[in-house]
Parts: sequence; C-alpha cells; structure tokens
Amino acid sequence: MAEQTSKYQEFLERKKELAARPDRRVVPARTKDTTAILILATSADFALDKVRKNMGINAEFDFDEGQELIEKHNNAVLDYARVVKDICDKAGVDFRAPQWVREKLGLTTTDGVL
Repeated sequence: MAEQTSKYQEFLERKKELAARPDRRVVPARTKDTTAILILATSADFALDKVRKNMGINAEFDFDEGQELIEKHNNAVLDYARVVKDICDKAGVDFRAPQWVREKLGLTTTDGVL
C-alpha cells in the first residue's frame, strides 16, 4: 500500500509541475469525450507546432500541404466551437468564445458568443 501511495504522490507532484508551466492549462475532464478531446488537442498542439516551424524548410514539410492541414484544423476547431455553443445553450451553461475563435469569426470582445 505504501508503494501505491508513493506512486500516487509522484503522479500528483508531476501534475503540479506541469500545471505550473506557462504553456499548460488545467481543465476539468468530467466525461470520456472531454478526455478524448484533450488528448486529441495535445497531439494537434505538438504536431501543428512542428508543421508550422518546418513547413517550406525541408522536403518533409511542403508549405502548401502544411497550410492546407492548418486550415483544415482551424475549420474543425471553429465547427467544434459552434457545437459547444449549441450544447451550452441547451444545458443553460454560459459559453464564451475563446479569443482565437472570436478573432477568426470577426467577433468583438463584447459579442463573446457565436
């Protein structure tokens, strides 16, 4: 039992270290689909960063293909934001569009919603 407690403490310490980093966010994950979205977002974050840094620089990252993938991702994010807005409306939960979404859709800070 002591070994389990020790491993759990290590796990918690690692979570605290990650949460303290400026490039990390702490978010609740109450449902399996939220966990799936977070895992996908993490993969996309690392991959998009690599594509953006390398597209057009070496043969592995063709500029046009990189641009197409980024645009496809951005459109999926905007579509997802619209779905989340609909879910929030139905559930009576406040929804505020993230800054990036507001910018892409041409909304002002006071609009805040889709």
